[in-house]
Amino acid sequence: MHYVVLSTLQDSDLKMLMLSYDINCQYHKNFQARQLEYPSHLRLDHSKVNVQYVIPKFHLPAHGPACQTKFSLNYLAGGGRTHAEGIEQTWSG
Repeated sequence: MHYVVLSTLQDSDLKMLMLSYDINCQYHKNFQARQLEYPSHLRLDHSKVNVQYVIPKFHLPAHGPACQTKFSLNYLAGGGRTHAEGIEQTWSG
């Protein structure tokens, strides 16, 4: 997962990044440290990029209250009407 995220963002000039992932409550914990396992050109400069971690709204009820408040799009400025489930809507087709 780290390689997919980091290689996708390679050579981008981001100021903010919102990562939406079903298990972000766990994934976010070591994201910065795990980047050190990759070449320097794939790493994010966290002093320049504000990374926000969220859990998509459909998956959020399966998490406990601490996750529901910390990773909810409802409490994130600019994210309240987003559900972050769009990519999965077409999978059945």
